[in-house]
Amino acid sequence: MCSLLGHKCEVTSIIQMKNKKIVSTSGNKEGGMMKVWTMNENNDEVLDVESMTNVFCYCMNSLVEIDDNKVALGGYNVIKIVNINKKQIELKIECHKYLISSVSVLNDGSIVSASEDGNICVLKEYYYDILKSIDYAHDIIIFSLCTLSNNSFCSSSKDWVFKIWSF
Repeated sequence: MCSLLGHKCEVTSIIQMKNKKIVSTSGNKEGGMMKVWTMNENNDEVLDVESMTNVFCYCMNSLVEIDDNKVALGGYNVIKIVNINKKQIELKIECHKYLISSVSVLNDGSIVSASEDGNICVLKEYYYDILKSIDYAHDIIIFSLCTLSNNSFCSSSKDWVFKIWSF
């Protein structure tokens, strides 16, 4: 239908928000960029694009909408809460020792994140304090997290295991 051009390095994550805007991230160790794309009804023409620099998001599955104008994204050991309307990083949360490989939002609004060392972290909604750390949830990198019903979630890993967690 169309190609969205404008990133200067690899595009690592992309989501469509409830307001229909598309958010894309790219990153490298020197920085990163987030773009917010407003498309026409057919999603075949860009009506507007806004950019925000110095937003690092290297891994796929590490960008998630947390409310109408905010996203959470993972990088090296930090989750950033970004207000896309204000074009600013509102909060940086150090919750892992290594690269964050996936981020998801639970039904109650809590954020769950996973890292390349196989650890999982659950952050409480609103203040994003660490509510629970699950060390060695998997033996090696967790590739993906998925929110399930009843505030549960699943994780998949390079260790050939798929786990379902209740929280």
